[in-house]
Amino acid sequence: MTSLDPKLLRAKEASNYLSISKSFFYELVAEGYLPKGNALRKRCVLWHVDDLNQFASNVASQEVGNV
Repeated sequence: MTSLDPKLLRAKEASNYLSISKSFFYELVAEGYLPKGNALRKRCVLWHVDDLNQFASNVASQEVGNV
């Protein structure tokens, strides 16, 4: 039996995935750099791993372009 990689992450998991603090993660969401996520319930918001990967890819390409 194989384990499935998660496709949706909560804020704490998403910030860990990006190696940033949870407060900085929320700051990036508030400023529009990251999507707001999908509310499963009132206090349960989930982010797609694909969106997080796209953000990381954009940040990496900007850093390379600035060198």
